[in-house]
Amino acid sequence: ARGTGVLLAFVGVSLIFLQRGPDFTADTLWGNTLMVVNAACYSVFLVAVRPLTGRYPPLVVIAWVFALSAWTVPLFVWGEQVVPPEVSRRGWLSLGYVLLFPTVLAYLLNTFALSKVRASTTAVFIFLQPLIVVATGVLVLGEALLPITVAAGVTTLAGVWLVVRRRAPSRVVSRGVAR
Repeated sequence: ARGTGVLLAFVGVSLIFLQRGPDFTADTLWGNTLMVVNAACYSVFLVAVRPLTGRYPPLVVIAWVFALSAWTVPLFVWGEQVVPPEVSRRGWLSLGYVLLFPTVLAYLLNTFALSKVRASTTAVFIFLQPLIVVATGVLVLGEALLPITVAAGVTTLAGVWLVVRRRAPSRVVSRGVAR
């Protein structure tokens, strides 16, 4: 059921990404490549951090993750203008929001979840990210909610549900008598 759930959630998310057809042009190739690399790195992160969550509090684990990965920041800004000449107050607040909520808080909550459940259970929640983006686009930007997007959302949610649902405890049967 867990494997089927992951496959179903993957199909749902794929429907969202491919609803306008596959696009491998130069306009989208870099962004799509970064999404694939992100998913691969996130998988490695979940597997690598899982043993640490049993020994250390989630806040300590995530603090070390951020501290040990800080050296990579200059690699992404090399040759780029890091701070635009004129940044508004709203721009700085937006940056702070993105750093705090979708980054620090999300990783902290993921690390907390890893201390309670299997890495595969925690990982399946990454499939909800495209649904959050779609919902935000509809609610904030007024984008149209297409039938294919609704079908993709239902498929994704069904897959996630198959992975995270609690199974009924199996009954042990010995000599024809249920215990």
